[in-house]
Amino acid sequence: MRGNLALTEAAGDDSLVMGCIRLSGSIALTLCLRGDTTVAEKNQNFSMFAGESKKVIVSVTGCGGTPANIEGSNVQWVLKENRWTVGNLVDKELNNGIEVSDNTPGQFTLFLEPEDTEGLSGLYYHAAEITDLSGNISTVFVGYITITEDGVRI
Repeated sequence: MRGNLALTEAAGDDSLVMGCIRLSGSIALTLCLRGDTTVAEKNQNFSMFAGESKKVIVSVTGCGGTPANIEGSNVQWVLKENRWTVGNLVDKELNNGIEVSDNTPGQFTLFLEPEDTEGLSGLYYHAAEITDLSGNISTVFVGYITITEDGVRI
C-alpha cells in the first residue's frame, strides 16, 4: 500500500487548507501456492486479514516436476494454532471448500470464507494432504498464515 499527503496553501494568505490523502491498495482474492507429492513443499506462507475471502490455488507436482495426477484423489487442508496442536481451527476437504481443477492437471483450489478466519489474529500453521486412489497419503505442503485482525467493522 502506498500513500501521500498533500497540503496546499490557501490563495492570498499563509494559512493551510485541508490536505488531500491519496492511498492505493489492491484486492488480493487469489493466492498461488505449490505442493509436491514426493516431498512436501515447505514455507508456503501468506498473510491475510481476519474475515477476508481468499481463493488459494495450489499446483501439485510429482516426480520430475510434472503436474501430479490428483483426479479422483481426496484433498484435505487444515489450519491449526501450531503444528503440534491436536485440534484444527478450520478444516476443508474435497467438495467442502476444496475443488480439484478439471482443466489444469495437478491443481486444486482452496476457498477460505470470511467465517473461517473471523476473530483470529496471529501466526497459524496450515497444511494440505492428498490421498490418491490407491490410498497413498502425501503431505503436499506446509506453511504459516499470518492473520491480522481486520480493521473494518461496519
